[in-house]
Amino acid sequence: MTKASLSRATLLIIMSVAVCVSVAVCTPEDRVPDPPAREEFISPDKTYVFEVSTPDAWKTRKSVGRLFEVAAGNRRLLWTRQLPHEWRPRFVMAGARGNVLLIDEWANITSRYALMLLDRENRVVAQHDFDAIQKVLAVPRAQIAQMGRHGVWIVKPPAWESPGSSVVIEAAGKVLRVNLADGSLSLAR
Repeated sequence: MTKASLSRATLLIIMSVAVCVSVAVCTPEDRVPDPPAREEFISPDKTYVFEVSTPDAWKTRKSVGRLFEVAAGNRRLLWTRQLPHEWRPRFVMAGARGNVLLIDEWANITSRYALMLLDRENRVVAQHDFDAIQKVLAVPRAQIAQMGRHGVWIVKPPAWESPGSSVVIEAAGKVLRVNLADGSLSLAR
């Protein structure tokens, strides 16, 4: 065997092993499915509806959010905005005063938009990235990611602690509380 054919044979073996490893590591379950084209989130008192939709069937991975006020069965559009998240937020909680908490991103990334609170007038009240979440949790990043089941950091979907005013999110064996009045973060337990 010549030196050239030996190196070619070595390269083929390395490529074969790489293909086998990638097939064994990457499974269909690892792919994040496209989000729904349109979804609505209703406040606990049913006075607000927040709608997330795609303007282009997810070609640009961007979404639009619309907040509606509901009275006597009629919806009145309060505002519309393009959301900065990749694809769209993973979870949304619409509060009793028209505030909207956008939680994480559909893509499995350590997000700049881990938590984003918008008010009834379409103003950003608070925005927290993954590093801010990690700081409050006081847990190493690797441990947070290892325990995450919904994206990088969320263990269970968010829930109302006090309907319309605070949300709790389980992450890394702890419970993060988000105050919907000002977007402040604390540990619930």
